[in-house]
Amino acid sequence: MEVPNRQALNELYDGILRRDRARLLAGGVGDPFLAHAAADDRMGLTLVFRPAAPVAARIAAHTALLRQSEPTLYCYPARDLHVTVLDILKGEPGRALPADIERYIACIGDCCRRARPFAVGFDGMTASSSVLMVKGFYADGLAQVRAAVRRDLTRRGLPPEERYRTVSAHISAARVTDRLRAPEALLDFLARPAYFGETNVETLELVFHNWYDSQKTVLARFPLGG
Repeated sequence: MEVPNRQALNELYDGILRRDRARLLAGGVGDPFLAHAAADDRMGLTLVFRPAAPVAARIAAHTALLRQSEPTLYCYPARDLHVTVLDILKGEPGRALPADIERYIACIGDCCRRARPFAVGFDGMTASSSVLMVKGFYADGLAQVRAAVRRDLTRRGLPPEERYRTVSAHISAARVTDRLRAPEALLDFLARPAYFGETNVETLELVFHNWYDSQKTVLARFPLGG
């Protein structure tokens, strides 16, 4: 798979780790919501795709190894692993589905019918102060579908509520819930070569879900290219 932006993406991923390295070595930043996950009512509307089942299984098995030294880590189960294509409505407490959800579905469906499938390779890991991530490297198709959905939603008066302009294809694989016990060992683990495989993305999902994708409703599936 040819990835024209591989160097830029790798610099982005490595830059996140450099920025937060000191905070990780100090024990990381725990996610307070995970201690009371059942009461966490932050919900959002997101366009995503899922890694192929063998890729997801490798990621879940790899991050599970960390539980030996960091038993309090929250490791995403394989079924919840995903790449965010676009945050449509950001996660907020008590958010309900918009009454005009069919307008979103129709617009995104039109964009996906004009798009082509694309490949994403998952190779290596990085981390912020609170999240361990798998690095994703993609061909141009992902950037094109993102641009089309942004443009067409905005034209129809439904501008996406992006927390930041999404350019990566990372998978959040684990979250810090409490102070890390062995942060240097964790950093060594992240530096290990770890190739998880490639996914040919042919379908996107529009999901109404919580922060961790553990509670979700799939509202529509959109085949790329019609």
